[in-house]
Amino acid sequence: MIVDTWFLSEGKIDELPALIRGREMLPAAVSPSSHAKLLRISWDYEGDPVTRMPSEADAREMGEFEELILPVLEQDNMCALFAVVTYDGQRLWQFYCRDKASTQAAISQALGAQGDLPIDLEMDDDPEWTALSRILEDTDRPH
Repeated sequence: MIVDTWFLSEGKIDELPALIRGREMLPAAVSPSSHAKLLRISWDYEGDPVTRMPSEADAREMGEFEELILPVLEQDNMCALFAVVTYDGQRLWQFYCRDKASTQAAISQALGAQGDLPIDLEMDDDPEWTALSRILEDTDRPH
């Protein structure tokens, strides 16, 4: 797993609380030319009826999931997590990855016996790292 510094940004989107946890800097081995695949893993939760933020139990489950998946995906810089967004009943983990096949295999291996988790996975091409630029702009971080 990659060891580095993260920022936390709190705000509101459509009058609902939003938390964005982002990486200050991606490792040197991770670049747009080598990691052009954007992986989004989303977890929908019930949450508080007013704020739509996760309950303690939801937060604990999502934290356990992150602890399980992160070392597998970041091994040998296969992927790099750059942001985690929590807002309106959903947590979204965003990674840049080398390729789809090895990423899918790693996820399958990591989740093997986990059973049904309330997650959706989506992978798209993002060679310009547009998703990262948006996160940095939305949180007023330098880029």
